[in-house]
Amino acid sequence: MKKSFYHRGLYRLSIGREPSHELRSCRTTTSSDSLRAYCALGVVVAALCVAGCSPSNNEAESASSTEQDLASSTESDLSCCPEGQIGVFVNADSDFDPIAESADQETWQKMRSLYEGMVVWRPFFDAYRDEFPAASVYVNAYALYAEPGRDQRLIDHPDWVLRDKEGAALYIDWGCDEPDGCPQYAADIGSRAFRDDLVSRIGVVRDDGYNGVHIDDVNMDWRIAYRDGSEALPNDPRTGEEMTLEHWRGYMAELTEEIRDAFPEMIISHNVIWYSDSPQLDDPMIDRQIRAADFVMLERGANDLGLGAGDEKFGFSTFLRFSDRVHELGGRVLFFDQRAETDDEQWYNLTSLLLVSNGRDMITTSDDSRLDPSTYWKGFDVDLGAGQGQRRTIGDLHTRPFDGGFVLVNEPDAGIRRVVLSGPMHDQHGTLVEALILQQGESVLLTGSLECVTIDVFSKDGDDALESQDWCPGP
Repeated sequence: MKKSFYHRGLYRLSIGREPSHELRSCRTTTSSDSLRAYCALGVVVAALCVAGCSPSNNEAESASSTEQDLASSTESDLSCCPEGQIGVFVNADSDFDPIAESADQETWQKMRSLYEGMVVWRPFFDAYRDEFPAASVYVNAYALYAEPGRDQRLIDHPDWVLRDKEGAALYIDWGCDEPDGCPQYAADIGSRAFRDDLVSRIGVVRDDGYNGVHIDDVNMDWRIAYRDGSEALPNDPRTGEEMTLEHWRGYMAELTEEIRDAFPEMIISHNVIWYSDSPQLDDPMIDRQIRAADFVMLERGANDLGLGAGDEKFGFSTFLRFSDRVHELGGRVLFFDQRAETDDEQWYNLTSLLLVSNGRDMITTSDDSRLDPSTYWKGFDVDLGAGQGQRRTIGDLHTRPFDGGFVLVNEPDAGIRRVVLSGPMHDQHGTLVEALILQQGESVLLTGSLECVTIDVFSKDGDDALESQDWCPGP
């Protein structure tokens, strides 16, 4: 999300949960565009997909009855959306502006049909709020903007800036290679007054008609620096001592819970550092933060260059287990790929999400040409149907079967995998294949049915066959 820091000059934010809100409608049977808009908004808790999956012969009657059904629902149906479908969520930063500015009514209708939601910036998007009701406004969890005259809070409340033990002002560790250094002061998220002000700002967003908020920098790791980007530790105004990471995480968990409690009806999302608690994934403060969100954004997705093979702190398996953890706590994940340039790279992010998908997860990309309704990438429309159990792992190769096919994802920095099928299947490019080679960081999506595959595991350089296993999709 940092790409859009200079967009519109306002703020960024994080999202919460409890109660759970549904974002997804079932793709194959929804007949009313307005019905999908209601589902995407998540304005109610509830049997959203139950309503979304009911065909209607009369759109006007359907939309009206859906409003009543959604308003009166008290339980959510989490099983109606098959695991082989992925929702699309747009990060509508300034690069997306030309698409919004040139959109006619037909294009907005397509966007409402294609997208589950959208992160937007004010005041630019205010003119389009009614065209896309499922928008979430960007807010930052603890940025105070250093640009002179940009952030009135710095003038009114200089005490909200975190400082070290000698009193030097501290910054968020991002963008610090700019000529003027880090562009954002780090706010004291333990301050009662700062928290109240942030909640008040989100209240304005809600009162102005928005149904969601996206909170950036929900950091459970240190991201605090001096202006030149060198590492710094803040003093804790409440103790007078150097702040501990445990205290920082506690303050952030409390902040996200206060936002959740104040806005139970809003869709709340968090942009998080998924490896903050890796590889144990057992920190209670991070669990509290996850529970305070409807979904969490994993900013670089499966194509993050920092990912490696295995289950250590930055391992691909750990990345997948974090997504599992979010699901266990009732949330959803959004894989945001910021670097994919080719179809194969886009497929890698998508197939990786399918490995963990619970039918309610979402994906997005910084390549706006693939999101533009006029050039929309059809890969986002993948539908493999229901999953046949959870993923399985052979070495560093992850597999997951679905009713309509299966995916194979080879981890970054892993060995070569040769896959022999028991019969021909179509890959994601439409090519009929019976055997294939997966290099490190490559994946394939296969459609059709088969009995078994043989997976040969080679050494990293591909010279020596280390093992061979048969794998038969099924429950």
